[in-house]
Amino acid sequence: MGWTEYQQVRYATARSVFKWMAPIPSKSAAIETPVRVLDEEVSTDQARWHNRYWIDSEGQIRQSEQYLGADYFPVKTTLIKAAKQ
Repeated sequence: MGWTEYQQVRYATARSVFKWMAPIPSKSAAIETPVRVLDEEVSTDQARWHNRYWIDSEGQIRQSEQYLGADYFPVKTTLIKAAKQ
């Protein structure tokens, strides 16, 4: 991964380990959908953080909470209505 800090370009190797958590119900707009939570542990030589993804039975990511890096605020997204093909 790369970023700019104090007008200097920096790079680090990030490692991700994914682990399924227990299934839970997810409520969005009064509709309850069973989902599984996929936990991603991201680590570098100097930091560690977790990202989480709520995935329905069709493989759609219904919600996510992702950090851009350690000590950053999370970016949360929620899929309101899944697109049908």
